[in-house]
Amino acid sequence: MSILSPCIVCCLHWCVGAVYKFVFLLVLPSWFQAEALFDINECLSGLYHEGAFIEAPRAEYLANKGLSFLRRYAKLALWCYRDRKRRFPFILKGHFLHHQFLALWQESQRGRWCLNVLIFSNQQSEDFVGRPARLSRRVASRTAPLRVIQRTYLAIRAIVAELD
Repeated sequence: MSILSPCIVCCLHWCVGAVYKFVFLLVLPSWFQAEALFDINECLSGLYHEGAFIEAPRAEYLANKGLSFLRRYAKLALWCYRDRKRRFPFILKGHFLHHQFLALWQESQRGRWCLNVLIFSNQQSEDFVGRPARLSRRVASRTAPLRVIQRTYLAIRAIVAELD
């Protein structure tokens, strides 16, 4: 029976600890983040490419990708919370997304066609997001929402005046 010297045992413990830290603190979260991003990208791009109705197998696939994203997001948030890192804040849309993805999955189990969940959503045009954002940076933070609405109103009024 050979006994390892304390120095070798200490080195082995250090190596195991270093590998553990490398895998579980650096590689696994990065890989997990990449998987989560792939899932939500696959889900949302699939939903945007479909019409108002989606065939059940495709809807089930997209719903599973969305639910997989939410599971991975929750796991990443938990890891960061345990490590006291301020990443992956839970946004209130997570609850809404869960309801939408779950409803899509349930509907895919019942019939041949499913209603695309994006028909219940609304999106702002990119121009509305960009231009008022630039304008609102030129005013105080307390009055920014009011100024954005006022400037949007003035822009719409100018366009209507041109049309008349």
